[in-house]
Amino acid sequence: MPTSAPKPCTHFGCSAIGTQGGRCEAHAVQRARSIDQHRRAGRGPRKYDLRSWRDGTRPAHLRYEPLCRECKVQHGWLMPATEVDHIDGDNTNDDPSNLQSLCKPCHSRKTVEEQGALALHRRG
Repeated sequence: MPTSAPKPCTHFGCSAIGTQGGRCEAHAVQRARSIDQHRRAGRGPRKYDLRSWRDGTRPAHLRYEPLCRECKVQHGWLMPATEVDHIDGDNTNDDPSNLQSLCKPCHSRKTVEEQGALALHRRG
């Protein structure tokens, strides 16, 4: 299969041959760092370790409590849970007593209610 002719780096003013995504090796690294810094700029400190939540705590809790607590308690429905909620809203508190299994609609509703209460608290 024939390859296309080499093209110059797409970085303005660079005449080196572009290899990675149209940029030369030096500008590809520079671009990757710039994108990474831009993505991280708006973030505060991480509240919890996403990998341990995704691979450990969340699936373990869903195995322990596979049904939506809200549907079961409020309506008597047996709905499979798909999400794990921090009851007090503190993402750093992964104590089992602070976690509850919810279905997507119940978790979304709780989140909206909490954000609405937070917005009222800030205005008031």
